[in-house]
Amino acid sequence: MFLSGGVDSSMLAGLMRNSTGRSFDVACGGGTDESVGDFPHARACADRLRLDYNEVRPSPAEYHRDWTEMLDTYATPVSRPRD
Repeated sequence: MFLSGGVDSSMLAGLMRNSTGRSFDVACGGGTDESVGDFPHARACADRLRLDYNEVRPSPAEYHRDWTEMLDTYATPVSRPRD
């Protein structure tokens, strides 16, 4: 799941963790500047809930390339790059 470390995603992650009793993959995405964004909050939430945490940090060029490709492929904006 996407985890920002905010109230909504943290609460959902906690509910999922408590209801399953297992860890699961969470990810936070943002830019390459650590001082901007949700990374510290998402990381703290994942650590507290013992979740498998990943960070996605595309460069501006990678973001532009992938976004353009997604628009060309899907002909509509999507929420995340495909796997």
